[in-house]
Amino acid sequence: MAAELQHRVRNNLQLVYGMLVNQIELSNAEDKEGMRAIARRVMTLAKIYDHLLGHGLVQSIDFGAYLKSLCLSLEDFQEKRAFDVTLVCSTDPMTLDLDTVTALGIVVTEIVSNAYLHAFPAMAGTIRVALSHLAETGTLTISDDGIGFTPPETSRRHGVGLVRRLMEQANGTADVVADRGTTWTLKFPSTRLLPVARDG
Repeated sequence: MAAELQHRVRNNLQLVYGMLVNQIELSNAEDKEGMRAIARRVMTLAKIYDHLLGHGLVQSIDFGAYLKSLCLSLEDFQEKRAFDVTLVCSTDPMTLDLDTVTALGIVVTEIVSNAYLHAFPAMAGTIRVALSHLAETGTLTISDDGIGFTPPETSRRHGVGLVRRLMEQANGTADVVADRGTTWTLKFPSTRLLPVARDG
């Protein structure tokens, strides 16, 4: 029953994602990026269910493995451009509860996608995503060697407001520094780590 439900949810999310991608092709230039942002978030959720399949009714998954898969999808999702931007992802194994994985997954999607869009207007570059944990703290670092970007605290541009709200939801913090590029440091308590539960 759990696997069947997961299949249905995953398939429905993939269906919605496909519809959004088709709509993007029909949209005018002004609406395309808004549609792309929604499509990326749906894809992020669908990826979670990809990782749930075959594990029964679980409350947690390996966030490191999920993050690697998400990075591959984000790389494929970007529009072709004159200058190559490389996405590098390195992770430690880390089992997190589903609510935290969902929040952090969307945060990564927002920051990486905005780096693709804004950090390299006329140049090649690299975006790096690194996941690690030490003692009672998990750390996600997302950096690029682009032109640099420092959002004001109250800014809603570039998904900054969404990033901060989601990190609060994960009981974490988000700090951004622009110095020869942009680096986001996301910290969250590792006390939210849970063992993987399986059926039977």
